Amino acid sequence: MESHKEEIIPLRNPAASEIFDKRPSWLMRWGTTLALGVFIVVIISLGFVPYSSSVNARVIIKNDSRLKGVFTVSGPEENYISMGHQYDILIDGYNRNIHGVVFGRVTRITHLPTGEQRIDLELLNGLTTSLNHTIKYSPEMSGTVEIASKETSVAGAILKRMSHSFNL
Repeated sequence: MESHKEEIIPLRNPAASEIFDKRPSWLMRWGTTLALGVFIVVIISLGFVPYSSSVNARVIIKNDSRLKGVFTVSGPEENYISMGHQYDILIDGYNRNIHGVVFGRVTRITHLPTGEQRIDLELLNGLTTSLNHTIKYSPEMSGTVEIASKETSVAGAILKRMSHSFNL
């Protein structure tokens, strides 16, 4: 009987062996670690960068005995409004960059049966804006007040938005 010799098939290509057997350079070995370390430091530092979010509310400008603004808020924004606090009011139809804003100070906070709060603002300089433009009063005048809400970190704001996106 004839002996049956098994044919040996090379499992590795010599060109591939040359690539895989060679040790990676310093940049390949430590570059990935260094890039990952920088990324982690940036993510951690975002936890210390402050970020203030804000909410806009509609303001109705009234001229009872003197000019005042009135708006209502509900929910968490209620916690950030206090007596004497000053707000910038952007009057509708007037550009902030060209005309400026009107300054208002909280003079009264009224709790409504609906669970909302009614906020009365005294217009500090009447309808004279921060850029010294005087706006003529009209009975249907309104605007927007920006309420700065809780200050958090950039990382906290990102995580909050992600948790709302995934309903966590």
